Order: sequence, then C-alpha cells, then structure tokens
Amino acid sequence: MRTYFWYTVNAVGILLIIIEVLTIMGWESGTLGYINSLRIGRPESTPVMEGAKEEKGNFNDINRKKKPVIPAYDFTLTDQYGKEHTLSDYKGQVVFLNFWASWCPPCKDEMSYIEELYKEYNKNKEKVVFLGIANPKSEENPSNQDEKRELLMDFIGNNGYTFPILFDETGEILNNYYISAFPTTFMIDRKGNVFGYVSGMMTKEIMKKIIDQTLLSTE
Repeated sequence: MRTYFWYTVNAVGILLIIIEVLTIMGWESGTLGYINSLRIGRPESTPVMEGAKEEKGNFNDINRKKKPVIPAYDFTLTDQYGKEHTLSDYKGQVVFLNFWASWCPPCKDEMSYIEELYKEYNKNKEKVVFLGIANPKSEENPSNQDEKRELLMDFIGNNGYTFPILFDETGEILNNYYISAFPTTFMIDRKGNVFGYVSGMMTKEIMKKIIDQTLLSTE
C-alpha cells in the first residue's frame, strides 16, 4: 500500500504541474476545449460546428435535416448596463452566444473580434445579436468561474467592451449549456434552436462564417 501511495502522490503531483504550465501558457482553455469537443457531458444531439478551428473550415457538412431540433435553453439575465435580456425575445434573429472568463487569454483575444462584429452588425439592431455570458463569484456562490461582479465591470470597462455581457450569478446557464471550457460559443438560429457550438477560440473570419451559416439555415 505504501508503494501504491507513493506512485499515486507522484502521479497527482505531475498532473498538477502540467495543469499549472498549461494555465500559465494560456493553453488550458484550448486543451479543455478539445476535450469538450468530444461532447463529454453534452447531449449527443448537440451539433458541433465541424471545422470551426480551421481558417478555411467548411460548415456545409452540418445537415440540419438529419439532426433533431434542439430548442435553446431560455433565460433572463442582466447585462453590464442593468438591462434585462431574455433569449426567447430574440426569435427572428440569429444569436451569437459567447461564454467567457476574464482569466482566459483566448477569451480576451476573441472578445475584441466580437466587439468589432457587434458594431459591424449594427449593435444587435438587425439580423444578428451578440451576447456574452460571464459567471461572477459572489458570497452566495463563491465557486463560480470568474471574479466578483464589480471586478468584471472594471474589466469590461477598461477593455472597452460595449456589446451586452450578461451575468450568470448562479451558474445555472453554464450548467444548462454544459460549459466545461472557455471560450465556448453557441449559435442560436432564428427559430430559437441551437444550430451548433464551437469550443475554443475563433478568428474573426471564422466567426463571420458560422454567423453566415446560421443565417442561411433558416432562410
């Protein structure tokens, strides 16, 4: 038993070192994103937007006729301006729903692209709606994924993000979307159904491609 214990302790120590290195290098989210892409803990019927990590990814292989309709989990959350957003109110528009964390380097890179697209698509006033979701800690929920709301507000303001960022104070929305890696983006079609999701960072060009594909899916 002492021998087994020695090996176990050393194995755990090595694993912790690897995780720490991944975190410092900013690779942890990408690694978890790859694991998440295997659909661990996610319903098998949720369509993965294949090829999303490749610059010239082809999304035409998502055949909606062969996949069941998956209504997006509805919610009402408040953004950084104090405005409430209910997902189902955006039926008729495509929703770009991005889950992120302030400590995640790929999220920070991605959010600058989202801010640019938010402005290019006329600030949620036309066909496409951009929503971010953060999971701030609080006294009631100290195990949440990010800093306290006040610190997140500073982070959002200091980086000049103006697109709506909603605060999932309880973690309910993250749980219902099976979020296990940051960033993760869900595309919701005009009918309020999940078109697909991408786990991991995307370039601006890829974001445009999956938006266009989702728009075309219900035309």
